[in-house]
Amino acid sequence: MNSLYQQLNNMSQPTSSAKKLLDMVRTAKDPNAMLIQLFEQNPQMKQVLDIIQKNGGDPKVAFYTLAKEKGINPEDILSILNR
Repeated sequence: MNSLYQQLNNMSQPTSSAKKLLDMVRTAKDPNAMLIQLFEQNPQMKQVLDIIQKNGGDPKVAFYTLAKEKGINPEDILSILNR
């Protein structure tokens, strides 16, 4: 098993935060507006936007590309977030 996957699986707080953020976006009346607001308020979120823009504006492509670059199976990350 990938050691990073093990670390992610054992980090309940950050995973919980990611799940909460994902739920907020999913349930927002205007998810795009919420994401823009998050990007403007948080420098780390700005980095995410930059990565997405470098991958043609497609977040899915950006996620899979970055996971591949880091040697991480993206399906492992998705399974953690979908628990």
